[in-house]
Amino acid sequence: MLQLLICTYNAGIRDVPSILLPPAEGIGYVVSMQYSDACFLKEIPEVLKQREDVILSTINGLGLSVNRNNAIACATAEVCVIADDDVRYTLQDLLRIVSAHEAAPEADVLLFQAKGPKGFLKSYPLHAFDYAHQPKGYYPSSIEITFKRERVKHVPFDGRFGLGSGNLINGEEEVWLNRLHRKEGCIIRYVPVPVVQTIDIPQGGANFATSQEVQRAKGAKLYYIYGVMGFLRCVKESFVTSRREKAACFWQLLKNTFAGALYIMRTGR
Repeated sequence: MLQLLICTYNAGIRDVPSILLPPAEGIGYVVSMQYSDACFLKEIPEVLKQREDVILSTINGLGLSVNRNNAIACATAEVCVIADDDVRYTLQDLLRIVSAHEAAPEADVLLFQAKGPKGFLKSYPLHAFDYAHQPKGYYPSSIEITFKRERVKHVPFDGRFGLGSGNLINGEEEVWLNRLHRKEGCIIRYVPVPVVQTIDIPQGGANFATSQEVQRAKGAKLYYIYGVMGFLRCVKESFVTSRREKAACFWQLLKNTFAGALYIMRTGR
């Protein structure tokens, strides 16, 4: 069985029914709704309460990583797919995911490709590879991640990262995958097959040149993944970006990335 783990916040719950496919054997959904005020619970569409293939969980609070962890805790399927409230799937997409996991029983996590409103979400490698040998420039997005639940359910997303964390607004998926690989020894593979479409274009780290929050998150992520060598990568990222972007100041970039790296150094890798 496969389940989509759909995380949403407040009024985003209104969009979730658009993700649901007609009921199909072996396909289910976990909807984890975070809310800041109980008034948003009235926004829950009735179909989410009525469908037998939907598990609905509501939690008060803020933080995407916390929301992801709640969705994983509620899941029951063998294979799970990380999803947001702005994605769309076809039945064929989901069957491709199931088939890929069946073809790679030794893999704990499989990473796929995503499409956006104007084609592929980003530039993807053309060939499959192991996470331990990922090509330069590759980075995973959350909606590309699928996993075997029993293999990873004991490893939570790091609550210091992600939207709503209060400090580091992104990078949660890369930190999670790095922990699975580095600390847990999980087998993670990239499969060059598109399996999801998003109706929005994720911002991610696209505004690294101008956003102090993104800069801090970048530095924190680099230290988490590379340890002390992460500081050198902060210098490189700051230098390259300041040379490429007129609005970016090298010393400001370096200050903010170092602040993020020092935060993880203090609080633990």
